[in-house]
Amino acid sequence: MPKQLLHRTSWDILIRPLLLLMVMGLLFSRAILSISQALLLLWIILTPPKNQPSETSMTWWSILALLLTFLGCWQSPFSFKHFDLLVSWTMYPIAFFCIIRLTEPMLQFLIRTCQWAALAGILYAIISYCINTSGWIKAYGTGQSLPTFMDNDHVRFGIFLCGTGLITWLSNELSTRTKYIFCFILIGSILFMAVRSAWIGALILVLTLSFFSSRGTFVQRSKTILFVILLISLAVLTGYFLFPTIQQKWNYITYDWQQYSLQTNRLEYSDGTRRLVNSLAWETVQTKPITGFGWSNIAPALQTAFADKHPGQHLTFSWPFNQWLFWGLGSGSIGALLFTGWMGYPIWKGFYKKNAGIIAWTLVVMASCLVESTLAFQYGVWLHAWIGAIAWRLSADKSNT
Repeated sequence: MPKQLLHRTSWDILIRPLLLLMVMGLLFSRAILSISQALLLLWIILTPPKNQPSETSMTWWSILALLLTFLGCWQSPFSFKHFDLLVSWTMYPIAFFCIIRLTEPMLQFLIRTCQWAALAGILYAIISYCINTSGWIKAYGTGQSLPTFMDNDHVRFGIFLCGTGLITWLSNELSTRTKYIFCFILIGSILFMAVRSAWIGALILVLTLSFFSSRGTFVQRSKTILFVILLISLAVLTGYFLFPTIQQKWNYITYDWQQYSLQTNRLEYSDGTRRLVNSLAWETVQTKPITGFGWSNIAPALQTAFADKHPGQHLTFSWPFNQWLFWGLGSGSIGALLFTGWMGYPIWKGFYKKNAGIIAWTLVVMASCLVESTLAFQYGVWLHAWIGAIAWRLSADKSNT
């Protein structure tokens, strides 16, 4: 065996437990997730790429992500709180450079691990529901959701289910029939768990992939999309009558919007609170529109502005519920503009390269960023980076065959 091949093979043996450790950390421990990223970075440094890809723009895009984080660091250069975002965003180059180096069997192993993790999380939620059905139905009526892994972050877990469905559909390992069955289970679970971000994410994925997979003229593709929308509408209506969780979630949403006011006596996780905090964040951005406050000063700036506007009240939230507002607070309007260009680049590149996977996933993450600071947290960055890297490679491999 050649010496170079022996060297690569010896390092490839380590990647399977590292990938498994990473997904376990995603489900159960942020500390383990961080450790896995550090070990994967070491693996990338010590392992040369098996084949240098002809398309490197997305790997450069992942490096640019790290550079963007420094736009919110110089305002308070000696604050260690900046490193929270910096460490999280190292996942972008780690994910893309790792995916380049993975052999096809290891890539499929990672996809299968995500599939088993998704099924385990769904089973955990269903068991919890069965143990205390009436209690959880009541909880949905107050805006709560079923318990999940990922530190009970049901929003990010719902997006994880969407991402697992995407990479399952793009993978060539399973038969078409098996893909339909698995994705049906995921969509049914997303409906049952009644997480709105996941509902929208699943809808975006189905519509985008249907558009790119359909043949013919634009008009013919549009007819396909309308047919898919009709099927989705029927599925949603069926789910509404089958799942009490959907009924209670919808009832709570209606109630919450009817009760909305600018008063501060209901500062919990509700749509009214989100609107209030985002309005406050927008007003705060205007005070430093060019430079922003820096990542470490987003929470103090919001809380100070809230205290000035509502004396005697205290804001418990440390972030706005919108990624662009977060970026504007942290790095100013120029930083927010650069972030928008960076965020949207994979869509342009996907159309140019006919890479439906990266387009679909970028749209899902962008939709979640409208109502959450998705990329301000480790789980959200992992989802954007790793699912995006897998989808990019799977779609690129298909377009090259």
